[in-house]
Amino acid sequence: MAIELLDKIVSMIIQNLRLSKHTKLIEIIKKSEYAMEWRDHDNWNGGIDYYDLVFYLDFDEYCVIYDEKETYQEIMEQFIF
Repeated sequence: MAIELLDKIVSMIIQNLRLSKHTKLIEIIKKSEYAMEWRDHDNWNGGIDYYDLVFYLDFDEYCVIYDEKETYQEIMEQFIF
């Protein structure tokens, strides 16, 4: 996926999080690096590829959010789907 498109997707997520007052999650995203990683392919009717949006955090940052990571993931999914 082109980096420009990925940057637009992440920017859209940040804008939506800002509207919903999720400032802590915005800070986490801004400190991270991110990428799209291929997950699966479905051959039905021509096929479709599935990707995951992955955020890479420093170990120290990850330790800070570890207990809340599932909550943060659920919030992020609301703004992607």
